[in-house]
Amino acid sequence: MSARGIVVVIREDPERSSRPAEALRIAVGLRTGEETLEVVLLGAGARALAHDASAFEDAEVLETHREALARAGQAFLVEETALAAHPAAELFHVEPLDAAGLARVLVGAARHILF
Repeated sequence: MSARGIVVVIREDPERSSRPAEALRIAVGLRTGEETLEVVLLGAGARALAHDASAFEDAEVLETHREALARAGQAFLVEETALAAHPAAELFHVEPLDAAGLARVLVGAARHILF
């Protein structure tokens, strides 16, 4: 990731909070800029990529924006332990992320947006 990049980190549970849906909406907008974008899902935030999101807060917003990112070729970096607990739907390009990888992504970014 370049030093000009932006990292959006989602750690809130989409079943209990609308923040993951808002984070994905913002990520779609940021993707249109010149800076690189990384979307990182930690802990319960990994549930944002679940096959069935209909019971989540702001489910329609979440589904619309996660699918827009997927169509645009955006990879989702998902904490390894979270991925094991909350498998992602096949639609999404998921890259497992260990603690060292997370540190590299965060250090390499110019800006961080945390949800």
